[in-house]
Amino acid sequence: MADILIVDDEPAARMTLAILLRKRGHRVVQAEGAREADKVLRGCAFDLVVTDLRMPDGDGLEVLRSAKAHCPEAVVILKGKEPDEFLHRIDKALEEKGLRYENANLRRQVRERYSLPGFIAQSREMQRVLDLVLRVAPTDATVLLQGESGTGKEIIAKVIHHASPRADKSFVAVNCGALPEPLLESELFGHVKGAFTGATVHKKGLF
Repeated sequence: MADILIVDDEPAARMTLAILLRKRGHRVVQAEGAREADKVLRGCAFDLVVTDLRMPDGDGLEVLRSAKAHCPEAVVILKGKEPDEFLHRIDKALEEKGLRYENANLRRQVRERYSLPGFIAQSREMQRVLDLVLRVAPTDATVLLQGESGTGKEIIAKVIHHASPRADKSFVAVNCGALPEPLLESELFGHVKGAFTGATVHKKGLF
């Protein structure tokens, strides 16, 4: 459900679109021109502004400027002639806005959770890393992090875990390079008692 402002000087066209959008569960406010739209935008927050291009007291570009000045988060689209095609554009615009909001909210949570001493993510390069993290985290992809010692690979791994569907599960870190080769398989996959010399108890592996 979204809050939508319709701006059109033609009452029939404005009402028709309002009815269609309300049937889809949206909250709709109407304005009969650019001036009225400017007043409405000063006091309300909208997800979407739908405006005609040409009106007696202004045009769609004036509505766009008002929206960006008073309601910068709103998506502004110009009205089309074909209702079905236009409704599709509205759905797509709202979907994209929702995805941007979710991505921004997740990015904020990640930054708040991981604004750790010694880990700075303000540079353009690190912003690109963070954007890639947010794209891969919701997937089941296997991720390989490469970098020199001290560059924050484990922290990035924790960020991926925190932003993933497995965030409520355990995060297990292991330094494979520090494990002797004969013990690596046992450490990762575990073993049963008596599997080899020295295996005196069942051991649950990290995997």
